[in-house]
Amino acid sequence: MQSVSVLGAGALGLLYASHWAKAGVKVELLLRADQISRFAQGIGCQDQPRLAVTLRSLDAPGAPISHLLLATKATQAASALTPWLVHLSDDAQLLMIQNGLGSQQQVAALLKPTQTLLAASVTEGAYRSPADPALVVHAGRGETRLGVWSGAQAISGVETWVGSLQQAGLSASAVTDILPVLWEKLLINDLINPLTAWHQVPNGELLRRDLETQWLALLDELGPLLPWLPLSAPAKGWPARIREVLTATAANQSSMWQDRLAGRPTEVDFIILPLLEAAQQRGLSLPRHQALWQAIRQGEWPPPAD
Repeated sequence: MQSVSVLGAGALGLLYASHWAKAGVKVELLLRADQISRFAQGIGCQDQPRLAVTLRSLDAPGAPISHLLLATKATQAASALTPWLVHLSDDAQLLMIQNGLGSQQQVAALLKPTQTLLAASVTEGAYRSPADPALVVHAGRGETRLGVWSGAQAISGVETWVGSLQQAGLSASAVTDILPVLWEKLLINDLINPLTAWHQVPNGELLRRDLETQWLALLDELGPLLPWLPLSAPAKGWPARIREVLTATAANQSSMWQDRLAGRPTEVDFIILPLLEAAQQRGLSLPRHQALWQAIRQGEWPPPAD
């Protein structure tokens, strides 16, 4: 892959863009006109030199987009992509890295049958520098697992992206069925992100006994639903898997907590809501999840702890 366009200049978008640029891939950031000045001096990852990338706004001419990384929040994916649809080539390949489920269906509905949509589960840790929005800190190395969501090019498209990410120094692998991978990530996010945002704590704090009982209660509530979901239980069980993730990401601020701090809409509709809908289809009730979803969706956060 010789060139790639990136829509969504947040932490992950900049992380991927900076790695590609360093590897010699021609990177194009798709921006609003009012964002151009922020990146005029280039982008960078941690303490590395800034890298020049092409900055493109909707009103600027440019070649048809053949490879697009869609790195917006799940809440913005379809709306952010819509004005750029006319700039996509007829055989364009798009890679989505959004949390949860729901945004993939929204984006797939916008594309032509000849265009390919790939989806990924990402465990990279990154945040933008507080001092400079054009710089990103790679807080923790993870992996990008990707597969075909819909479209024409299937395996050839997956291998193109995997090879490009690996050449850029990022860990990536292809999966034949992406849906179970996304459901596993959603379940982990469901048990971690809302509670870290609710209590305003980094991931590792959920290992405290008083907070561990809360996510264990959410997990217990999911018990009757889990056999109906397209995923396999971890060999050591879900509690051990969640503790493993919390330990590995102990210092991380979840994306939902970051959204709360910034006053942005959260991705709760793409993390908790799919579980509520799946439960409803099976005649099951998830009262703890329902209450948490409603409170977060309505912005009814608890007051800060003393």
